[in-house]
Amino acid sequence: MEKIKPICCATGFSGGHIIPNLQWAREQQKQNEPILFFSANSDLDNKLLKNNVDYHIPLHLQAPCWYQLPIFIFNFVFSFSKSFYYLNKHKPQVVLSTGSIIALPVCIAAWLLRIPIELFELNATPGQAIKWLAPLANKIHVCFRKTKSCFNEKRCIFSPYPIRFKSKSIRAKIFAPSDRKLIFIQGGSQGSVSLNKKIKALIEDYPEIAHKIAIIHQTGTIDTFDWKQFYNKHKIPAQLFQFDQEIEKYYAEADLIICRSGAGQLFEALYFQKPCITVPLEIPGNNHQVENAQAMANEYPELIWRPKTGTELAASVGQFLENGTLIVHPIKNKEKRSNAEIKRLAEEIMNEYADVFKKLADSPNICSTIFRKRRNKL
Repeated sequence: MEKIKPICCATGFSGGHIIPNLQWAREQQKQNEPILFFSANSDLDNKLLKNNVDYHIPLHLQAPCWYQLPIFIFNFVFSFSKSFYYLNKHKPQVVLSTGSIIALPVCIAAWLLRIPIELFELNATPGQAIKWLAPLANKIHVCFRKTKSCFNEKRCIFSPYPIRFKSKSIRAKIFAPSDRKLIFIQGGSQGSVSLNKKIKALIEDYPEIAHKIAIIHQTGTIDTFDWKQFYNKHKIPAQLFQFDQEIEKYYAEADLIICRSGAGQLFEALYFQKPCITVPLEIPGNNHQVENAQAMANEYPELIWRPKTGTELAASVGQFLENGTLIVHPIKNKEKRSNAEIKRLAEEIMNEYADVFKKLADSPNICSTIFRKRRNKL
């Protein structure tokens, strides 16, 4: 009997790469093929892949600083040799990768061994690894329609984001029934210190929202702030965690999601049809989260909103707590407009928001403080 060839995966360093890559491989399984997974040798990679794959091959490789270049070259050659050995040994039917530097030596070795390569660009703007490997790939999958223009259209396929969940109807009953709105703050598998700081500032600047909310907060492993004490001080019911393999229960229970703009977080919020306020991580030279947030907000304005300032974040939360809706940007047309038309539309937006803000500032609700503090600026 012919041996069943495994499906190979190559990515690492973040849950945003590893989790969809693993789910994508599972979706390709037709005869319960084993999964061979090349990843980074980090605690996060090992935690995510433990007991989830048949063969796990960690590679000691990461992006270098300039002075680490000699060591990087040595590690790259060693990683390539190790990849070539295990690919030749297991002879997988295909190599699937969602990117990261780990994919480079694996995919080069696969190309030399004539093993088919399929890439999945998960973000609106392609990452460096995917762009470098695109010429070697047999197929390139994208989940943002605008991304197709970045690759050879003959090999590029629009595919749905590989969601890891099997059901939307999970009910965990995390908190006892109450009138509070349950907000799920999702910083990703590694957490988000910048997002956490914005949440802390929101509650400190507008303490009147505290009695209106309960919180589920993925704080991450990097942030050392005592969130339990903080929420107790403000009398906010809260459940905190750093990482949870069964995160779907939090999505299902939440009334509102506040998250970064990783593709996984946005598509998972969309999967559960939950209102989502997304705050992209803005890094000089790397704006993929900003592009993700803008693309999703344009396509799903009723469900996804990207505030650009702390004031807009407060206004978004305030409006949701008041009437259950997000602030929706009225422009969705992506056609090129004249400068005069842009100016006219900008004035309409300012006038529309000014009326909304004034009404909210004059009403006795939780939004009052948010807008009254800035009323003179309108």
